[in-house]
Amino acid sequence: MEGKMNLKEVIQDLKTDNDYLKRVIEYYGVKFKNNKALCPFHNDEKESFSIKDNRYKCFTLSCNANGDIIDFIKHREGLTTLEATKKAYDIL
Repeated sequence: MEGKMNLKEVIQDLKTDNDYLKRVIEYYGVKFKNNKALCPFHNDEKESFSIKDNRYKCFTLSCNANGDIIDFIKHREGLTTLEATKKAYDIL
């Protein structure tokens, strides 16, 4: 992310880059192998978590977590959209 951007532009930039999403998720200790990982939202024994088209998704019926970079941080830390956006920006 470069230069001065307003909040709307920052959110749009964050939500449209798979690399940003993966970097933020890895910041929380998730380890990817072939773009799959153990889901950080439930006790996972088999890789059921993946990233595609700037979104994450857990494919278990009991969890079914999904969303974008802001949703991940909100879900992980219990933050508001604004707080999660600032956190993503700080991480990156």
